Amino acid sequence: PSPPLPLLRLWYGSRHVERLAVSAADDDWAVEVGGCSALPSLSSLDLPGARLTAHGAAHLAAGLRALTHLRIADCHGLGAAGFGVLCGGCLQLVSLQLPNCKIALDAAAVRTMVDRFAGLTALDLGGNLLASAAVPPLC
Repeated sequence: PSPPLPLLRLWYGSRHVERLAVSAADDDWAVEVGGCSALPSLSSLDLPGARLTAHGAAHLAAGLRALTHLRIADCHGLGAAGFGVLCGGCLQLVSLQLPNCKIALDAAAVRTMVDRFAGLTALDLGGNLLASAAVPPLC
């Protein structure tokens, strides 16, 4: 489970945190962190085993504006809606890793991602349901 929110509030007092990894983060955690102005320097976020939905993804995308590296692994609740939210809000990403999230991605979703993430240099969509028509926009 995610760490207790009071503990997170105490720990996030550092305005100089650049990298953060949290196992099994959920929507409550994402709402708390996304609304936390104490993390202006956070550039790398790793969420293995996350339990996020599009709701949590929206809060992360809106609140973490310095984020350049995002990894959300094994998060089966994220779905295409969560993917779309991330594509709409995390425009500064250079690395996006969403392994084993079982997201069904069609050509339109992948094209939107490619168009929005102009600076993207690393992408991991392994373990997702990538339609064959979604491959050409990646080339």
